[in-house]
Amino acid sequence: MAGVRGGKTNPLAVSLVFDDRDEVTRPTRGWNVIVKYERVDEALENDFEYNRYIFEASYLYPLLTRRQVIGLRAGGEYIDSKRRQVPFYELSSLGGGDDMRGYFPDRFLVAPR
Repeated sequence: MAGVRGGKTNPLAVSLVFDDRDEVTRPTRGWNVIVKYERVDEALENDFEYNRYIFEASYLYPLLTRRQVIGLRAGGEYIDSKRRQVPFYELSSLGGGDDMRGYFPDRFLVAPR
């Protein structure tokens, strides 16, 4: 398994962010969309080589009062490696306060096919 003996991964990344929520600290309405691309390449002195694509979108909508808000969130991540060189500690995961409350962070790892 890649990464068992360690290794260096310093990604080069670019992100696009769209945010039209009505407030910064306590938003009650609007969209927040993030698209991110990361490249880990041996030419950049890394021990592995792969691409990571990340997408996340959320929408907030106020109910009867501004104190009640319903929120929807969807996201995903895809890792592409031609030589299956993705270290296990960089695999997509579920768990923790952001994804699945009640499970420890990185409780479930998703291996590439």
